[in-house]
Amino acid sequence: MAGALSEQLGAMSIIDDLRHQQMVVAEHLDLPRRRAEAEQRIRAYYAAQNIPVDDALIAQGVRAYFDGRLEFRPAAPGRLAGLLSRLYTRRSRHAHVYRLWLGCAVASLVMWGGMHYLDYWRLQRDSREHVAQLAGVLEQARASQKEAIEQAVRLAGRSGAAQAQLPPAAAMLAQVQAGLKQTEPALKENAPDAGAITADNRSAFLAAVDRRKAEALSAQAVLAQTQGTLQRLEQLLGAQSALLELQRQYNEAVLWNAPAVRQQVRAVQQALEQAGGAGAPAAQLAVQELGTQLAAASAAEGHLQDVREAVAQLGRMGLPGDDRKRVDALAQAAFAAAAQLDAGRVKELATQAEALLNFARLPLDIMVADREGVRSGVERNYNTSGGKSWYLIVEALDAEGNNVQVPVRSVETGAQTWTEFYGVRVSREQYQAVKAEKQSTGHVENRGMGNKPANSLTVRYARTLKAQPDMITEW
Repeated sequence: MAGALSEQLGAMSIIDDLRHQQMVVAEHLDLPRRRAEAEQRIRAYYAAQNIPVDDALIAQGVRAYFDGRLEFRPAAPGRLAGLLSRLYTRRSRHAHVYRLWLGCAVASLVMWGGMHYLDYWRLQRDSREHVAQLAGVLEQARASQKEAIEQAVRLAGRSGAAQAQLPPAAAMLAQVQAGLKQTEPALKENAPDAGAITADNRSAFLAAVDRRKAEALSAQAVLAQTQGTLQRLEQLLGAQSALLELQRQYNEAVLWNAPAVRQQVRAVQQALEQAGGAGAPAAQLAVQELGTQLAAASAAEGHLQDVREAVAQLGRMGLPGDDRKRVDALAQAAFAAAAQLDAGRVKELATQAEALLNFARLPLDIMVADREGVRSGVERNYNTSGGKSWYLIVEALDAEGNNVQVPVRSVETGAQTWTEFYGVRVSREQYQAVKAEKQSTGHVENRGMGNKPANSLTVRYARTLKAQPDMITEW
C-alpha cells in the first residue's frame, strides 16, 4: 500500500510539471491576445494619469516590444574590454604602435621580474656570506679549542710531578681549564642553514647570525689567551726539565759552587717562580746560559785538576822559597781563571804547570850557543840614550846534550815565553872575549854560563853582571 502511494505521488509531480510547461508555452504562443491585453492596460494607465497618448502609438510600441522579446542582446562591454576589442579590430592600422606598447609592456614586466629576482638574489647572497663567515670563525675557533685541549692534557701530565718545584704550574693549568670551559657554549652549535632565510625573517636571521659570530670571535680571543698561557707553561716546563738535566749531567758540587754559576742558578729560579709564567722566556734563556757556564766550568775544572797534580808534584820536590812562590802564583792564577769560567786560560796555565814540572825535574847546563846559523852574542845600541848593553846567546842542555826550552821573561817586553835560545846580559869584557874567540877559531870554547840542578826552577848563572841577569828573547 505504501509503495502504491509513493508511486502515485511521484507520477502526479511529473504530471503537474508538464501541465505548467504547457500553460507557459500556450501563453507565449497566444500573441494576439497578449498584445491586446497589453494595449488595453497601457491605455488605462495613461488615461488614469490624464496623459493623452494616441492608440496607434501604443499599438506600435507594444508590437515592437513583442517582436524583439525573444532576441539575444549581449551586455554592453566595459571600458577595458571595449578598448581591447577596438584595439584588436584596428590592429592592422596601428600595428607599429601596438608593437611599441607591447615592447614597453614586456620590458616593464621583465624589469619588474628582474628587480624581484635581484632582491631575492641579494637576500640569498647576504645570508650565505653571513653564514659562511660564521662557519669560518667557528671552524677556526674549534681547531684552536682542540689544539688547546690536547696541549693542556699533555702538559698536565708533565707538570703534575713538577708542581712542587714549579709553583705557577697549577695556577696556569686552572686558568687554562677556565678558559676552555668559557668557550664551550659559543662553539657548541653549528652555523644555521642559509636556505632558511626569507624576506620575512631576514632581519632577525642576520641579526642572530651576527650575534653568534660575535660570540664565536669572543671565544676565539679567549682561546688565544689560553694558548698563550699554555705556551708559557710549556716554556717553564722545558726550562725546568733542562735545569734538572743539567743537575744530572753536572753532578760535581764544585761546578755549582762557582760564583758565576751560583748567580745564574738564582736567575733561573727567580724566572721560574714568576706568577703566570711571565718569566718563561727569561727562564729559557737563563737555563741556556747556565748550560754554557757549566760546560765551561766543567772544562776549566778538568784543566784545573791537571794544575793541582802538577803543583802537588812540584811541592813534593822541596823547592826553595822563590820557586814555591812561583808555583803558588801559577796555581792562584789558575783558580782565579776557573772561577771566571775561563777554561782557555786554565788550560794555558795547566800547560805551563806541566812544563814547569818537566823543567824542574831535569838537571841542565846553560851554554853559550855555538851552532851554525845561531849567533853567539848581541850588542844593543840605544839611540835615545846613547847607551849600550851586551848579551851572550845561550841554550839549556840536558844530560844527553838535547836542547831544552827554558821559561824566560824578556827585560824589554816583560813577556815570559818558553824558548830554546835566549840572551843573557854580560859585561862588555865577557862579550868581547867570546866574540874574539869565535872570530879566531870559529867556535866558542868556553861555553859554560851556569846550570840548573834537578828538582829546581832556578838557573844559577856565572860570568854575568848579577845572579839573575837581564834576559832577552828577540834580536
